[in-house]
Amino acid sequence: MPQAEITREEIIVVKSGQLNTDGYLEVIDEAGSTHKISPKREQLFPLFEPGKAVALKYASYKNREYVADAEQVEGVFKQEAAKKVQEKMGDNKNRAFALSYAKDWCIAKAQLGKELTYADVVMVATVFEAYLNTGATVTKKES
Repeated sequence: MPQAEITREEIIVVKSGQLNTDGYLEVIDEAGSTHKISPKREQLFPLFEPGKAVALKYASYKNREYVADAEQVEGVFKQEAAKKVQEKMGDNKNRAFALSYAKDWCIAKAQLGKELTYADVVMVATVFEAYLNTGATVTKKES
């Protein structure tokens, strides 16, 4: 079988993995992204242990990207660096969600006649992000 041309590499930290009904291994990384590993690459399945850093090597077939190969990242330094990158990616994902929902919330308020500024959108996004990251909530101050 010809070797697939690797088009992209990504290092993830495995959170969990589970076989789906089609035989694919669905790997969830610490940033919350899902990666499907084909049953054709079953020899890679044992690499995806929770807490381990894994380098995924992607290739394309008919304009669809797939995991062509993978290897566990060796060495404490590389594993710790991968964990930090994954944590940061997770933070950015929540920040993007929070900003999107804050924009929607502020548009709804504006449609009801409330005057809003850019600072209002950022403040709402900050509250939403805190909730997504830690479950923090805001309570109304009694006067």
